[in-house]
Amino acid sequence: MSEWTWLHQYFPIADIELMGPPIPAKAANVLVRTVRLVSSGEERTFTVRVAPHPVAPFQHHPWIQSFSENELLFPGNAVRDFRINIYKDLKELPPFRK
Repeated sequence: MSEWTWLHQYFPIADIELMGPPIPAKAANVLVRTVRLVSSGEERTFTVRVAPHPVAPFQHHPWIQSFSENELLFPGNAVRDFRINIYKDLKELPPFRK
C-alpha cells in the first residue's frame, strides 16, 4: 500500500469531476481529496478519500471509495456516483440544508 497523496497530482480530471455540480463550490473548496494505490498488477486499484478540512464550516466522516486506474484516468459513472453520494450527505449538513 502506498502513501496518501493529492488526487489532483495523479488524476486531475477525476479531481475536477469529483467536485463538480451538484456539490456546492463552498463545500468543494474545503473538501480534501487524496488517493493511494492499494493494489498493483495488471489492474491497479486506488482508494480515494474525501474529507472536510479541519477549518471547514461542517464536519463529517471521510467518504472513501475504491476505483480502478481506468476509472480515474477517464472519469465516468463510478466517479459520478461517488460525487452524488457525497452530495446526498452534504445536503443534510447544516450549512447546506434547505
